[in-house]
Amino acid sequence: MRARGLMGRDHLAEDAGMVFLWPDDTDSAFHMRETLIPLTVAFFAADGRILRVLEMVPCAADPCPRYDPGTRYRGALEVKAGALDRAGVHVGDRVRIDR
Repeated sequence: MRARGLMGRDHLAEDAGMVFLWPDDTDSAFHMRETLIPLTVAFFAADGRILRVLEMVPCAADPCPRYDPGTRYRGALEVKAGALDRAGVHVGDRVRIDR
């Protein structure tokens, strides 16, 4: 599921998204190959602090750009493009995941 992400979706509700969690910090970059809608991704630390926010654009064919946060992180939250700005969420804020 992690490798597929939101690929192939043609819509995403304003209050929806996808969370990616790793057991340890990672420095993996994201891509938008076969992703049809623009997304915002927030990369966050183990304590939930948002480290970097990137705007990502759809890409239909390789080579697609890679979105690298330039830092190690524990998780990432993908949402509809601009949703974090509209909600007033910024670098330094914290993500809380209730399991």
